[in-house]
Amino acid sequence: MNTKRYSPEVRERAVRLFEQALHEHSSRWAATCSVAEKIGCTTESLRRWVKQADIDEGRPDGLSTRGGEEMKALKREVKELRRANEILKTASAFFTQAELDRQLKKCSPYRTARGPVWGRAALHPVAVFFFELLRIQGSTGQPTASARTLVAR
Repeated sequence: MNTKRYSPEVRERAVRLFEQALHEHSSRWAATCSVAEKIGCTTESLRRWVKQADIDEGRPDGLSTRGGEEMKALKREVKELRRANEILKTASAFFTQAELDRQLKKCSPYRTARGPVWGRAALHPVAVFFFELLRIQGSTGQPTASARTLVAR
């Protein structure tokens, strides 16, 4: 596709010619065709230039060129901020987990032959009950009389 770039001066001149030609022709389309032929551009290009000039001057509803640039910059900033927010959320989850791991290691006051025994201070009451039940059952894995009593409570 062959595209021509027109300078801003040519565009402004074309828009001025179009506004003058509106009074000489019966319709916008006739004025557009006449001016486009004189300038050497397509009718669609001229129509877009006129539409953008109207928006920039505040005539119809639409987004001005400056407003479009601002909108683009704001969208870019929002995208960057959302990305940064996701990174911070991920980092926060990572460091929270690391802190929990550090706290659990910190609450292990002694080791046994079977491995570390965790302190009760950092454990939920249900976990304490579960570990107490495992301790009472012993290495056999079969519930003992004292384990049955603990469960019955």
